[in-house]
Amino acid sequence: WMTSVMRSNFERYSSSICLDAMKRKTNINLWPYMAIALVDEMGRVCVGCESLCIQERHEAYEFVLSSALMMAPKVSAQSIISVYGDEFITSKVLQTVGLGHAKLFYDHFHLKDNIEKALGPDLYQQFLPRINAVFYSKTENDFDSNISFLCNACNSSSKLIDVAHELKKKR
Repeated sequence: WMTSVMRSNFERYSSSICLDAMKRKTNINLWPYMAIALVDEMGRVCVGCESLCIQERHEAYEFVLSSALMMAPKVSAQSIISVYGDEFITSKVLQTVGLGHAKLFYDHFHLKDNIEKALGPDLYQQFLPRINAVFYSKTENDFDSNISFLCNACNSSSKLIDVAHELKKKR
């Protein structure tokens, strides 16, 4: 759904959107609540569109994005230049709804959570300072140096090498 205030927000601030599903804590029925969040000119978060879905699936994200564009005809897909979300959103999802040109950014919270799951808590804690260095690299050289360190640091863990390569792909 999109109220008139949401439509106004979407029309004014949709050049950069955040899209995610929430299915914990406040959502007692465990139906994913999905929203397109935006940032206004004052740096405040506002909502552009909301939805309840049966499952968190690619089709649900496609539905929310397509519906928002349909309910706000003044917004063209081409005007959206960046999309922020978790790793559930893919370039293919964006391509399907006409946002293939938009730059996709993954949020640090979900990326780190998935890295911890992939490495396990002990290996994750051991390399957390270097993982953080990858996330907060100020230059491309720093980023490449930190990725190389992760690839070379642990001879016995192919998991760490796999994580480093995944981070490099998602740069």
